[in-house]
Amino acid sequence: MAEQIRDGAGTGTLVRVDKAQRLNIAGTTKTLQQNATDNSDSYNIHSGTVIVSVSTEQGILYLKNNDSRDFHITAIVGIVGKSTNGTEVNFKMYKNPSTGTLISTGTAADTNSNRNFGSSKTFTADVFKGDGSATITNGTVHIESIFGPLNRVFFSLDEVLTPKDTTAITLTIAGNDSSTNCQAAIIGHLEDPND
Repeated sequence: MAEQIRDGAGTGTLVRVDKAQRLNIAGTTKTLQQNATDNSDSYNIHSGTVIVSVSTEQGILYLKNNDSRDFHITAIVGIVGKSTNGTEVNFKMYKNPSTGTLISTGTAADTNSNRNFGSSKTFTADVFKGDGSATITNGTVHIESIFGPLNRVFFSLDEVLTPKDTTAITLTIAGNDSSTNCQAAIIGHLEDPND
């Protein structure tokens, strides 16, 4: 006997199968990021402005996942303002740093914001920004790029911070002898353990 699939809304409508034996349905798809935003589990982490006046590597943003779920990083951003003599910017993302003044004496970053504007839910994390002379002294360089001053770079990523994992973003402005405004951001979401 043939099985029938009826509409679950109670209309009694049957699912149609076409002559090529394909099931005809209408559906809605969402990315995991969109689903996380709908469920108030998607976040923007932003350093705010850090003024850098030297040409040595400076810690700009640090993130430690203190949640019990994985944090999926989908993008990072580096922003560098005008520099008098700076010719290029070396941008690095570190994997699992644990020492340096960015971690030991950093101040709370300006933004740890839920991407669902109707939610007051916060991401349980240590989020610090540098002070213009902050350091990262260990960890593994995971991503490195060079770009010019007066620039904003956006990196689309597919990275995961498991609980207690850390990451940091640093900038080095070659030849810098002025006060240069720098910013960094991390965009991502907590993963649903059922997905």
